[in-house]
Amino acid sequence: YLLQLHGVDTDPEQETTQDAEFLMQQMEWRERLEELATETDARGLTARLEDEERTLWRDFGAGLDAQDWERSCRVLHRLQFYRRLREQLNAACARLAH
Repeated sequence: YLLQLHGVDTDPEQETTQDAEFLMQQMEWRERLEELATETDARGLTARLEDEERTLWRDFGAGLDAQDWERSCRVLHRLQFYRRLREQLNAACARLAH
């Protein structure tokens, strides 16, 4: 909402498909998710995801503090991807636990 007030388009589909580096990261995360074989693998991937999210939240805050709305929007889109990835990872963890 805050970003929209400053005239920033917050459509995540447009942003994430234009960022080639982030597209590659998304593919790598999805491959890791598909390759999970054990609960230990899942815990390791969860820890990496949590580290990545912490870094992004700091970056998002720094963008807001600097009133760099475009930067904050890019980070927000990444955070949205990681939220969906976390949901998928949680589902995979539940499957591996059974």
